[in-house]
Amino acid sequence: MTKIFFNIAVFIVSLLVLSLIIYLGQFFTKLKYTNQTLLNSLETSYQNSFTDWSQTLEEINATKDSFQKTWGDFTLLSKLSADVKLREILNTLANDLETIQKGELLAGILKNNDNPLAIILDLTENLSYLEKYHLNFVQNLQYQIKNWLTFLGHDKPKNYLLVFQEPNVPRPSGGFLGAYGILAFNQGKTTLTGDSIFDLDDLFLNKIIPPYPLQTISNKWFIHDVNWFFDFPSTSRKIIEFYQKTGLTPSVDGIIAVNDAVIESILNISGPIELKDYGLTIDSSNFISFFTKQIEDGAQSVSSEGREIFSVFIQSLFNKLQEIPSEQFAQISNILGESLKNKDIQIYSSDDEVEYYFDSLDWAGKITESKNDYLAVVFNNIEKGFAKDERQKNVNLETKMSSSTITDILKISSQPLSLKDKNLETFLKIYLPKGVTIIDSTGGYFKKINNNWPYEKLDYQIDSDLEMIESKKIIDEARGIEIFEEGSKTVINTWVKLSSRPFFLTYQLPFGGEDLNNWEIKIQKQSGQNVNLSYNLIPPPDKKISPTLFEFQKSFPLIRDLVFNFKIY
Repeated sequence: MTKIFFNIAVFIVSLLVLSLIIYLGQFFTKLKYTNQTLLNSLETSYQNSFTDWSQTLEEINATKDSFQKTWGDFTLLSKLSADVKLREILNTLANDLETIQKGELLAGILKNNDNPLAIILDLTENLSYLEKYHLNFVQNLQYQIKNWLTFLGHDKPKNYLLVFQEPNVPRPSGGFLGAYGILAFNQGKTTLTGDSIFDLDDLFLNKIIPPYPLQTISNKWFIHDVNWFFDFPSTSRKIIEFYQKTGLTPSVDGIIAVNDAVIESILNISGPIELKDYGLTIDSSNFISFFTKQIEDGAQSVSSEGREIFSVFIQSLFNKLQEIPSEQFAQISNILGESLKNKDIQIYSSDDEVEYYFDSLDWAGKITESKNDYLAVVFNNIEKGFAKDERQKNVNLETKMSSSTITDILKISSQPLSLKDKNLETFLKIYLPKGVTIIDSTGGYFKKINNNWPYEKLDYQIDSDLEMIESKKIIDEARGIEIFEEGSKTVINTWVKLSSRPFFLTYQLPFGGEDLNNWEIKIQKQSGQNVNLSYNLIPPPDKKISPTLFEFQKSFPLIRDLVFNFKIY
């Protein structure tokens, strides 16, 4: 009986504390940087999430009801412990959860074991039995399992287009698209193929006018440049649109963007990959340079022979992962979980329900709303020759409040790593709350592009999404900026040389500070970029900020999306 109650307790606590978020068989803790809890500030050695004490107390009180409901579940289960069938199911659930947490489900999927989803289906069946007890956690867990079964091709095969990004050549969704693959799931069994992104370019025959800044390097919008939108669902839909025009099969059910750092981390687990036919050994120490070279070689090669090495590498890595011991898959699951939180992996599903689920986990890379202020700084390196930008960027934001206005002062800079960085051009896209009023900007410039390419004569098409954005764009040559709307944000474009001169932007928010007792600002990270952030809040003269753990004006790494909440009295 003691063991039964222990398993019950383990099961309940696992559901409460870990949230049982399954990622390819691994249940991950949903660690959202929302409300800046004290627990999050203890998670890392530096303070990258904060709260004030009063907010923490409110959260504790708000959590009390939820805890009491969960404790009610525990009490109900205890009363029902005489039910023999219930005891068997609870024991099975506890054992299944332990098996999943060890990474054995992920191992079964990648190794293509017979019926790799059996353990999830077993969970589904056992949870169905618990429905009659009206337990609070059952419906939520069933919802999660349903979405994962859909994603993993339980009812019908699913094909996802993998795109591998090189963040050292920054682009809005994270980095230059250097390679692609098709990750296929059929009832949990999986296959993976990969190839150079330039092979897709060769098949993409549609002539589409590229975004204006990209016309500095190309007269045509290619697939390798299609990740032009910071909002990852928007970029994903555009990737799918372009991919479909290549005529390739199969059709795809979503996009998974993977940064090079993820593969680098996985190589630490798998060990080196030998490409004997090419005389190469790829490991975690040389993968990024290998990937960058494949991008450069692929762009210059006119034949597929010079582009095939990366596809051979990906297949070899996939084969090696199928051979590693099952216990190591827990480490791989941890890598995937951290990568999802840090936006080194972003997922888009064409299935609306699955996409909504991923968005609820903050895995979808979607531009989100904030109650008050918002900021996302997006860096782009648009140069021929794939010049790398490995510099650390610094973003400093200060908010000044008065009774009638709220003004933000933004500074963006970067220390050079070499003399050539002094002249390295960056194209900035700065996402702000919709309706801001620009007061001033310095350090940026408007770049006129002398493109005489006869687009109309050659029957080039205008992309409808770009046309919608461009049609409302305002060019402020005096300040060196462009102003337009993208989605729910006002966006500022400008060219800068951040290692020679910082960029300053001053703007007024579309609301005042009267009767403002709470202040929330959301700052979203660009995938793959090395950015340090500092923030300062100056309340109106007659008000103060409640005591907080946050260190104003202190710089810290922006490793994921953040939400800051402050009380003003």
